[in-house]
Amino acid sequence: MSSTDLHPEWPVAALDHVDQSVSVEVQNALLALQDHKLAVTWNEHLRCDTTPEIANLASQASASGSFTGFRTARSYFGVRTTLEEIGILGNTGSKGELRCVTGDDLYASVCK
Repeated sequence: MSSTDLHPEWPVAALDHVDQSVSVEVQNALLALQDHKLAVTWNEHLRCDTTPEIANLASQASASGSFTGFRTARSYFGVRTTLEEIGILGNTGSKGELRCVTGDDLYASVCK
């Protein structure tokens, strides 16, 4: 339900068969949502392509979807480092690959 420092965003991806131009348009629309929504909140347009209809739709979408806006993805390196530091992700594979480290129960997995 929420984005945190541990999970910095909910990713959006396109399948291979989706035309590149469609992917770009969807990305641009998602990135513009917050600016369009703010036109309702601030009663002023941040973008020249904002109309009252688009602003209201963006505001409704944000409220219905429980999100503030979209941005480009952050690096997951910090997530990996945090998981390694707290002992959930470790070098346990036979070929040195990282795997989730689990205990006998959830408490043991998190609090070792």
